[in-house]
Amino acid sequence: NMYGDPVIQWDDTIEKLDILAKSKHRGPVGIIMKGKLDAEKVDDLRARHEAGLRIVNLVSISELGDMEKVGHEHRYENLRQLTEAGVPAIAYIRPLMPPLNTDEATLTKMLDGIANSGCKNIVVSGFRGDESMVQKMSLDSDVDYVMRVKVLPGEVYQTVKRLAEERGLQLFTRTACAVTA
Repeated sequence: NMYGDPVIQWDDTIEKLDILAKSKHRGPVGIIMKGKLDAEKVDDLRARHEAGLRIVNLVSISELGDMEKVGHEHRYENLRQLTEAGVPAIAYIRPLMPPLNTDEATLTKMLDGIANSGCKNIVVSGFRGDESMVQKMSLDSDVDYVMRVKVLPGEVYQTVKRLAEERGLQLFTRTACAVTA
């Protein structure tokens, strides 16, 4: 994921996975994606997973609209396809950027989409971005806190936690913990 979305650069992604498989890599292999999977790509991942490579797919969900040039609906479909194929998938809810995507309606939309996909695990994290993103945010105490500490304001976290519990989703705040689980 160093140089772009692994789905968009699929041949490079498969090459790297094959190198890891040949070297008998035993640790988890996280693939963070936004791009749209198709049946062939899901089959590629399933085959490598079934061959023993511990692939965990983290599908970014943000509902940030125009800020992200890649659409959003296919991300829930990615989660569904991976889950149905038996390939580990985690909904990677990030970045959560007050006030752009932290209202209850937007969080509900995200968690409903995830729950409806069949995915059961989510990771949430606070702001990750650059100065151009900051300029689009309203500079209030929540934004200052999120940028400084890179965690969610308490009220946002509590809302996500409640919505996750209501939908039977396992909530993690650390990527490593979710991947390990």
